[in-house]
Amino acid sequence: MPRKNQFGKNIFTASEVATYALCPEAWRLTYIEKVSTDALKDKAKAGEKDHDIWTKNFDDAVYLTRAKYLIWILIGLLIVFYMIEVSIR
Repeated sequence: MPRKNQFGKNIFTASEVATYALCPEAWRLTYIEKVSTDALKDKAKAGEKDHDIWTKNFDDAVYLTRAKYLIWILIGLLIVFYMIEVSIR
């Protein structure tokens, strides 16, 4: 939990900053709501599973987006080569 120094400014420990950078929700639960870490472990496992599912879906979306652009480029090239072939005849 942030503490005030002698000048009235909030001071955060390095571990608090690292926890917040990794997962702001975990920081909030640990330092603000004072939820024990044992209670967080089950939620963390469920969160990791949700993150894995989200990552897989994101990876699939990126792959399909790249595939879509590749297909459009190939269709465009086919049209260009067809028009060149027709104009040569």
